[in-house]
Amino acid sequence: MNLVSFFRLIFLGIIIYLNVCNESDFIFYYIWNMVINVIIKDPKWTEVWQFIAENGKNIAELAAMHGIDIPVSCGAGVCGVCLCKVEEWKDVVKWDAFNSPLMPLKNDEDWNPEEVLTCIAGFNPEKFDDWQDYTVVLQRAY
Repeated sequence: MNLVSFFRLIFLGIIIYLNVCNESDFIFYYIWNMVINVIIKDPKWTEVWQFIAENGKNIAELAAMHGIDIPVSCGAGVCGVCLCKVEEWKDVVKWDAFNSPLMPLKNDEDWNPEEVLTCIAGFNPEKFDDWQDYTVVLQRAY
């Protein structure tokens, strides 16, 4: 258990002890929904961008919302322009969150994605509800 999770548990105990559940819906949302940090690196590893993921949005859309340029052409998983390599926390990324890719992508031995098309890839919804924070690292291919 890391320090942040420890303090979340302490804070949760205080909230329950004070019995203010009716007025603390936002606080409970923050405690129960963990954070997925996303780091995107350019192909030469010279620029690095970071943002917090949201459930229900593809990676390219989230990146664009935060001013990060990931080239997208078809938006349907066909062309491969938005291809990124998944460097860390491969099980957090869901390569077919919004559509099935129409080109072959590399997977590891556990069928976790090593490559994703960001126009159709999102994040595993179960990871937003567990007790762990994640940092997903993606490297743009182009």
